[in-house]
Amino acid sequence: ADMATNSFSNLRTRLAFIIAVALAPAGVLAVVQAINAVGVVYEQESELLEAQALGAIDTERALLIEIRQVLRTASKEAERKALARKSCLPQFTQLKSEYRWLLNAFILNEDGQSTCSTGDRLDVGGLPGWAAFKAVPGYTLSAVREREESGKRILLAYHPLDTSTEDVAAIGVSIDVARFQAIASLSEGNLDVALLDRDGEVITANDDTDATWLPVDRSPLKVFGDRRLKAVDAQGDERAYFVSSLVGGQLWAVINNRPQGMAHSIASFAGLSILAPIAIWLIAVIVAYIAIDRLVTRHVASLRRAAMRIGDGDLDTPVGDYHDAPTEVNALGVSIRAMRDKIADREAKLTETLELQRRLLLEIHHRVKNNLQTISSLMNLEAQRIHSFEAKNVISAIQARVYSLAMVHQNLYAAENLEEVALDQLTRDIASHLEDSLSLPGEAGITAMELDPVVAPTSLATPLSLFLSEALGNAFKHAGKPADIRLALRNGEEHFSMTVSNRVGGGADIADAEHSGLGLELMRGFAKQVGGEFGSGAVDGDRFEVSLTVPRGEMKELFSVRRA
Repeated sequence: ADMATNSFSNLRTRLAFIIAVALAPAGVLAVVQAINAVGVVYEQESELLEAQALGAIDTERALLIEIRQVLRTASKEAERKALARKSCLPQFTQLKSEYRWLLNAFILNEDGQSTCSTGDRLDVGGLPGWAAFKAVPGYTLSAVREREESGKRILLAYHPLDTSTEDVAAIGVSIDVARFQAIASLSEGNLDVALLDRDGEVITANDDTDATWLPVDRSPLKVFGDRRLKAVDAQGDERAYFVSSLVGGQLWAVINNRPQGMAHSIASFAGLSILAPIAIWLIAVIVAYIAIDRLVTRHVASLRRAAMRIGDGDLDTPVGDYHDAPTEVNALGVSIRAMRDKIADREAKLTETLELQRRLLLEIHHRVKNNLQTISSLMNLEAQRIHSFEAKNVISAIQARVYSLAMVHQNLYAAENLEEVALDQLTRDIASHLEDSLSLPGEAGITAMELDPVVAPTSLATPLSLFLSEALGNAFKHAGKPADIRLALRNGEEHFSMTVSNRVGGGADIADAEHSGLGLELMRGFAKQVGGEFGSGAVDGDRFEVSLTVPRGEMKELFSVRRA
């Protein structure tokens, strides 16, 4: 539905639709004329086909009259000669030689059994036609039978005999149904034609189908004379039939004019001649559609693509020359070119301003880092003049914090993106410096350092570096000999975490260390500042661990996985 709406909303489709509506009355008139013309042609073709069918029916009626006349003549001859069972053969043999439609001639007794026959013995006593003959002796057509030896379909015809010397009832002949050639000749037409017997069964038809075009109840078709009527066929469709009685009460011809498809109707001369206005209407709509595309929508689509590329930041996008387009389209192209040039000028000025601000910010980070290192050096000079061991430790702790802050600015100065800092690199720099300054001479203080790549915003860099400085300072302070300090930075789906652990030496009480000390208080404060969760306690029996976990949920925009 959305696709159809979008298709109709474009200019080409709308203008073509307007033109189509404007020309629609002429198209409707052409359709009405086409329907009327096709109907007239159909009626004319129906009349012609029906006339052909009636000619075929007359041919079959003549054949049936000839059969009846042959039987009547043969019965009189048989009555005159009082035929014995074997004396009929010469006469019947003569009949077969004279009439090609005759398959067999025979004499039947009262039980319907043949007493004299030019072919195989027959027993028609069980056929409905024989029962009708016995009830009312006269010229009778019997049901179709299949000859097993030849596969031919045959029709039986009887005529009564009146002899006093023989036990005979009728003289009969069998006819090959294929001799009804006039019906079969209609197979290439548009008609369905069939011959029905007294029971409504199909004797022959002009096709080999199961005659589903005939009604299931065929009793209405058993009329006298000729009649047109309507009935429902075996498929449930109403049809118009023409019925003609060939032998009163015994044989009927049924004709049905098959409905013609739309393709046949259109292919007729009348249909093709009336379709000309419709073709002209379609050509007009197509030409209008193409003209609108060439004059307007093609240029509009090109301008739209150029505008989208400019909007995406491609300020080198060429905007073509539209002098061959309508004035309005050309003016739109000029406006887009002017807009592109102004945006390019403004973009250049903004880029220059941002670059200047970047250089200034880098200079600030560099100078802050230098100042912090100067402060650290001054403190180192003062520490050399102090003889109090406790005072030297305080100054050393302050130097570690100052150095951690200097490392933050050092990493920001070296970063390409001033809004983010590589937390793993910052952690490595701070840990390496503290290990050099706080570990015992000739002894490695940090035995394990596992750092996942994590990028954090600059707003987190200072509190995280101070947290790390306090954690490592406490670890070196309380570590045993040799120092066994482990540092890890882990990045997970829901959070990232930093852990520092050390083996406690010198008989220190881990439980007391968990709840006391300025360093732990500072670390709790730094954890609260970044919205993280602080933890501390004993692990593996003789180790003390502090950890900081920063959840990803609410602060997802504050950090991301560092890319190589």
